[in-house]
Amino acid sequence: MTLVLLAALVLTAVSCRKETISTPAALQQPSTGTLKCTTPTPCGTPVVATLRTTQRQTTGSVTVSNDATNLYVTYAATGGYRLEDLRLYVGDLALLPVRYGQPVVSQFPYGTHLTGTVTSYTYTIPLAALGSCFSVMAEATVRTNWCSSQTAWAGSIHYGASCSSAYYLSYCRATCTSDTCMMPVQLLYSGEAAWPNGDANVTVGGYTYTKSDAVSMYYTPDCDSKKALLLIAALKVYGPKITVPASVTADATTVENWLSRLGQLTQFSQYTASATVETAINNVDTWETSHTCH
Repeated sequence: MTLVLLAALVLTAVSCRKETISTPAALQQPSTGTLKCTTPTPCGTPVVATLRTTQRQTTGSVTVSNDATNLYVTYAATGGYRLEDLRLYVGDLALLPVRYGQPVVSQFPYGTHLTGTVTSYTYTIPLAALGSCFSVMAEATVRTNWCSSQTAWAGSIHYGASCSSAYYLSYCRATCTSDTCMMPVQLLYSGEAAWPNGDANVTVGGYTYTKSDAVSMYYTPDCDSKKALLLIAALKVYGPKITVPASVTADATTVENWLSRLGQLTQFSQYTASATVETAINNVDTWETSHTCH
């Protein structure tokens, strides 16, 4: 089955630019670059933070999202404001460049100077260098046609001493689960193709099974233990690629716990489940069958 990963972010602006960061080193010098605007779709729900001046005047927003590969941080100016200078830090706050308790924005790893009437700008940062959760400190210099430039920060978490004007937000990467089906229908129960993981091994109930183990069991008489093993093996292989309902996950846990108590299964193993476990097996079976790719 082909896992389709769709990526990241809708931009709505009069003028927009996008920068791709290939090496997000913690304290590298600010880098610049532009690409044409794109309209990808994010995994999960983007986090949107208000971009406010030091006087707490709203000037726009900063949107943070991700796909399976990259983090996207989009500045958007509204209300007649435009973007001039951007400074961005993404990562562990312990590594934030600080002097006298204040962030040193000139040492932020990502920085861009903009000219003209730019109202939207996106940074694209590889997720590989980031943890599952991290901080995003986004600062901008904004301007309108009738006032001087002002400094604005995104987020609701205040950083530093009371005299500090810096704010930031926390972000945890969203899980990308774009597939809607598990496997080609002919692979669900089809002889040697019954094993969902090719020639690789799969651990079920704490025991490791090879494809040859599964094939030998496939050609034995039907029983609850054989059916349960193949269903849970399929779920382990394909489950991470598709959104599995909590009820199915709970049923699968019930089934796998039962399998763990049976020991290593062979082609001679024929176990009948209790009514509770049998119901769980049937629930998993019904869901997997309805999510095969035709």
